Amino acid sequence: MPRALSLGATLFLVFMAFSGSTIEFGIPFFLLLFLQVVRYTFFENFFSPIYQMFFAAIDKEKRGRSKTVIEGIIKPAAIIGSAILLILYQDSPWLIISTVSLSGWLMFYFGKKIQNTYIRTLTTGATYQKSNLNYNLYSTLAQNLASHEIKDMTALLTNYDSYERDIKRFLVNILLHSDEKDLEALVVQIARKETDLGIMKIIARSCGELSTIPRTQIISHYLTVSKPEVYNQLLLSLFYNDIPIDDYRDTIWSRFILTENPRDKYYAILALSTHSVVDKSWARTYFSSLISEPDTPFQERQYGIMGLLHLRKHGISEEVLNNLGYFDNEKVSHIVDAIFTKANDMELERLLYLCQYFETTKRRIIIKKLRTLPRDKVVVLNNFIKEYPQAAINPQIIEALVALRTKYYQSISPHEWSHYHGIRAYAQAQCEKAYLKASVYYTACTKVPHIKKSPVTNLMEEYLRGELLDAGHTVFNTLVILEGASFLTKARQEFSLYDSDDRASLVELIEMLPNSSLKDILIPILEDSPWKTYSEVGQRFFNITAGTELFFETTNRWHQKVVLLWHYTYFSYTETTAAQAKRFFKQMENKNLYIIEKVLDETTKEGDLKRETLEIVEKIIFFKTIAIFKNVLAKDLVHIAEQARLLHCKPGEIVSRQGDKAVHLFLIYEGTLDIIQNVGQPHSKHMSSRTTGESYGEAGALSRGIRRASAVARDNCTLFVIEYSDLRKAMTSTPSMAESFIRFMGQKILDKESIHEERKREDF
Repeated sequence: MPRALSLGATLFLVFMAFSGSTIEFGIPFFLLLFLQVVRYTFFENFFSPIYQMFFAAIDKEKRGRSKTVIEGIIKPAAIIGSAILLILYQDSPWLIISTVSLSGWLMFYFGKKIQNTYIRTLTTGATYQKSNLNYNLYSTLAQNLASHEIKDMTALLTNYDSYERDIKRFLVNILLHSDEKDLEALVVQIARKETDLGIMKIIARSCGELSTIPRTQIISHYLTVSKPEVYNQLLLSLFYNDIPIDDYRDTIWSRFILTENPRDKYYAILALSTHSVVDKSWARTYFSSLISEPDTPFQERQYGIMGLLHLRKHGISEEVLNNLGYFDNEKVSHIVDAIFTKANDMELERLLYLCQYFETTKRRIIIKKLRTLPRDKVVVLNNFIKEYPQAAINPQIIEALVALRTKYYQSISPHEWSHYHGIRAYAQAQCEKAYLKASVYYTACTKVPHIKKSPVTNLMEEYLRGELLDAGHTVFNTLVILEGASFLTKARQEFSLYDSDDRASLVELIEMLPNSSLKDILIPILEDSPWKTYSEVGQRFFNITAGTELFFETTNRWHQKVVLLWHYTYFSYTETTAAQAKRFFKQMENKNLYIIEKVLDETTKEGDLKRETLEIVEKIIFFKTIAIFKNVLAKDLVHIAEQARLLHCKPGEIVSRQGDKAVHLFLIYEGTLDIIQNVGQPHSKHMSSRTTGESYGEAGALSRGIRRASAVARDNCTLFVIEYSDLRKAMTSTPSMAESFIRFMGQKILDKESIHEERKREDF
């Protein structure tokens, strides 16, 4: 009624405005009467069941008052008010229609309020979730309705024409979660007569939770249903509830043999696996074969992984873990939940180890889940960080451990925690951005209560004096020393451990540098000039060395990264804004540094310079050396650089497997990839190699097909991985990137044809 009145009156106003207000009063009066008839029909046939449910769910005393208000006050007042308006303002149709429109919108508003009251009344003691009505909510609803004349509710379900589909599904869910025997019989009656696919799936999904007699009746009926959605939900319910299928095995087996749909086969095998140990073993073999075969289609491989995950209810198989990257983020989240609650210690460690190879979004899901790790798995995480420092290179893993330490501080004894060992292992792991390790030291020390402070700061000094000096290049070493020394000073001040001559300590560190030119510049600054903070040292060092050949004393491309990192250090020490940084880079003659200035225009505002921005710039500088992106503007590479993730591979590791769906583009930052067909087999064939500064997987961005060969790391490789979906979006929105990509592929084809023609001439 509110919708009809408000919408109808609004339409009248529009109609009258276009007709010049010459319309006679009789027409709107007649139409108003017509709307009243429509309202009455609509209310009695559609709104009435909801109206009855509302009154069935509240106390009798409140019900009586509500009926009195609606039937005795609101309705008569509306009729009398309408009559008075028609009599007093019969010559003012504008006023009448406007009033009706306003009344309609007010009724619509109060109707929504009544609906919310109805929901809160039904869900007393439960949390209402609009998009996901869970088991607890339905159980609470069933109990509430059972205490308020449940007969009124069941009467609604026997009438198949007088209520909306959503309301019926809602009621069926309530009935399925009720312990009333009469209601289970009603569910059987509905299952036999119902034709709505959504309701049939709801009943099939919950069938395994019913008592034996109604469950048997529903299974017998639904096994003859030709709709695969209902059939599959029924089989899944049988599997989850371990329902014996002795009487239905032949029927399910026949369906498995006859169907060609991999989804239908998947559900049938799950149900068959509950019949006997032999069937379960066969099901596991079948699912494993879907994963091991290189030519298995992508969708069937997913079903194989999910099947193994379901069959092993108390653990996660290695096949599932190794193929976790095939799933979308939502499924990864569910699988990780299962691993954290059901997996044994070895499987949990395997997941944490593989975490470093996942794309950024999946890795973030796993790290986020770590913060909810059960108490009995925390020690596993401690030991994992100690034994696999390479996999714990992500600082977020340490931070998750710190959060767990705070969460379980009262229930886990101090000797069970190995933060000291975990932090030491993290420090010893190989990491180019070594100053992040010092940052983790400091973060862990300040957040973990009652940890021994002195050993941690000693570890920091030990690390700064030792492994940092073997990081690679001289300028990079100096940068790390300054950053690390800054964190060390913070830690000393924070914990009031001891006072020391920071100047002498830093001089001692610099004396260990292998490069004499750096020592000649740094030591005079420290010994002869007054300074108070490390930022002053950084600024003076930068002023002396900027523009000299010191930054470019190495001949390979790593000097670009060294320059970039050192400049970032200078800006962070001096709190340089992005605008100042852009002005500086614009003055530099070096082409790569000019790229930085262009990118900063796209990625920063007039605020502080962010470390993430410089990391993006670092990627773009490298991308500009790749042939496929060589002619792309720096600003057009920003989105790709943001999405690209870093992947480290060991010698012999398969980066891309033959038969898998082509979904990634690989840019080789360091190392060599061998492209091999039938890798690991006697008839394997070496097709080609890709080395530093080259790319692999470009053709897949166009074909979206299956990999025809595997890419294997020849040595320690570092790759940038770009999703094809991100690459396609960039090419769609950026003409220069699409043009560069087409030119690259065209040149690649011409090169192949040239080689082919040359070979033909040689053969001739």
